[in-house]
Amino acid sequence: MTRANAWAAITVKKTTTRTTHPRYKTISGSASQTTFQRVATAAAKRLLKPDQLAESELFGHVEGAFTGADRTRLGSFEAAQHGTLFLDEISEMSRGLQAKLLRVLEAGEIQRLGSDQRQHVDVRVLAATNRDLRVEIDRKRFRADLFYRINVLHIHLPPLRERPEDIPPLVDFFVRQYRHESVSDVQGVAPQVLETLMEYHWPGNIRELRNVIHRACILCKTGVLQVGDIATRELSDRPAELGDFRDLSLAEMERRAIRHALRKHAGNKTAAARHLGVTSRTLHNKLNRDVELRKAS
Repeated sequence: MTRANAWAAITVKKTTTRTTHPRYKTISGSASQTTFQRVATAAAKRLLKPDQLAESELFGHVEGAFTGADRTRLGSFEAAQHGTLFLDEISEMSRGLQAKLLRVLEAGEIQRLGSDQRQHVDVRVLAATNRDLRVEIDRKRFRADLFYRINVLHIHLPPLRERPEDIPPLVDFFVRQYRHESVSDVQGVAPQVLETLMEYHWPGNIRELRNVIHRACILCKTGVLQVGDIATRELSDRPAELGDFRDLSLAEMERRAIRHALRKHAGNKTAAARHLGVTSRTLHNKLNRDVELRKAS
């Protein structure tokens, strides 16, 4: 494997990578314009005789290798030759298969199930997980030697709520995707829509955003997405968090503003203080004095 050092371990909030990132082939180098193969290791794990089927998925098999193997099949490593192989949810891979994967990475060769011949492979590999692999190592569920082999370049993708600046390009991507698929003829998005989407905390991450835009594109009648098109119970709860201030005491107004800032910044008190225009010390003192706010933090 001539690019055996071209490993990237990606840690993500669940649903992020599977939803959009495999669509983008923006890695520099010759492999970026060639084959891109994705293997969902968690899906293989749920199948009957998972090790055998998952091994066949990765390395291929020859005719007669096991019951039902009526023809020779290329594995994902061979299919991705001179390109990129994306191993999704690598933490779900069995320890036995982890050992075989490690040998392939070290030797740069694969062996199809049922064959005694080895095949040279030249593949760039990306691996993604929503688990902390160091914790998985401590729990004896992930091999330390494989971790140190794959952890050449670590890319952490935070949950969507921590990167609202990504929402406008993602919305644009989904709108264009659904227009291309003839789901709708939506041509644009009103600024108020983006403001609403960027204020929401997205517990379902990018998958939830995609579904909201999909629904909105179906419902839209004007060619430009409006706030009314994305109205769902979840999104409509967002402004209610601050509510109508006319009947609130000053203390309750302040309490709601602090809660909103803490939620918007995922509990990061420094970022929340910056959002509110106060010092971290001031916010800390207010949280200590208010029992309800301490619960929210």
